[in-house]
Amino acid sequence: MHLPQTLKMFFEFLLEWVQIFLSNKAFLSLVKFNSIFVIILSF
Repeated sequence: MHLPQTLKMFFEFLLEWVQIFLSNKAFLSLVKFNSIFVIILSF
């Protein structure tokens, strides 16, 4: 099974982001962003 180039790039970006996420305190900003997103979706 061959992945499309865009999907492959997306997964590479995702893995890179996860590494940054783990090394930084991006968790708090992510939680903040998610709560804002949920509030927007609830309207």
